[in-house]
Amino acid sequence: MSRRTRAADRELGRIRRRESLAVLLARADRLLPAEADLLRVLVETELAAADRARRTAGGQTAAADRLRARVAAADAAIVETEADRDRAQQELDALHERHQGMEAAYVEHLATAAVLADALRDSLAGDDWHLAETIRCVCTGEITPRQALAATAH
Repeated sequence: MSRRTRAADRELGRIRRRESLAVLLARADRLLPAEADLLRVLVETELAAADRARRTAGGQTAAADRLRARVAAADAAIVETEADRDRAQQELDALHERHQGMEAAYVEHLATAAVLADALRDSLAGDDWHLAETIRCVCTGEITPRQALAATAH
């Protein structure tokens, strides 16, 4: 049974009880007038309090429903954020792995270039040997590429 059907059934039951109560109150005329008036006032007061309580409960139920929806949306956002984080971590790990392989190859290339620059320096005559020496120093990290360019610009 759906929530609307249950609510409609409860409302129908409430209407029937109130109709029966109205009939009983009408028969209460056999009571002393003061007792009948007191009974009517007490019952009407209780009915008004019940109506207020039902309206309040309905508002609280609606507020709880809204909060449940917000919590569900927050949970969905957390799940999505965690999935994004996991994907980003996987991409970072893959980049790191790829970078390590590239770094090893780069170090090997620089070491080879340093050896070749050394050999070139020995075969150059005159003042040109300093270019091969500068290349070797850059490859071994003794100077930065910027320093090497500054030294050869003179």
